[in-house]
Amino acid sequence: MGKINNILLTNSEIIKWKDNLKGLALQIPHRYYHGINNENISGDYIDNSKNLDICFDCLNLEDCKYCSFAGYQTKDLLDCDYTGAGSELCYEVLSAISLNKCAFIYYGTALSDCYYCKCCFSSSNLFACVGLNHKQYCILNKQYTKEEYEVLVPQIIEYIIKTGEFGEFLPSSISP
Repeated sequence: MGKINNILLTNSEIIKWKDNLKGLALQIPHRYYHGINNENISGDYIDNSKNLDICFDCLNLEDCKYCSFAGYQTKDLLDCDYTGAGSELCYEVLSAISLNKCAFIYYGTALSDCYYCKCCFSSSNLFACVGLNHKQYCILNKQYTKEEYEVLVPQIIEYIIKTGEFGEFLPSSISP
């Protein structure tokens, strides 16, 4: 305890100690990755997966890129975190399971063909909805017929592509 009290923690001392630690770390061998039963992967802590690019803490994934904490029979994900349990064909999803053909989802379960949704469950064909459960063909939480939905959504997407806001979860103009 006496030596610790004698160390002056100035900025220059902290930098010196960090440099010492980096030097020590370079002298100790480290595993380049942790995992088993993988084929064509890059990342770390991956098991039973194939065709992953820059993924971390994943299990049973296939054909995914830029994912973390994902898995359990999941395929074709891009930019997804905390996603899995049979999810497929998803883009920019956070904290959701059992999704099929979904993009820009935050927290949801059992969704299909949903885009820009938050806290939705057991639903399909939603666009820009929040907090819906067991719903279909809704835009901004308003119910539409299947025919109306299939006409309106492509028009909305065309408009937000023109404004440059399509393609990310929340456009910077409305994201704090």
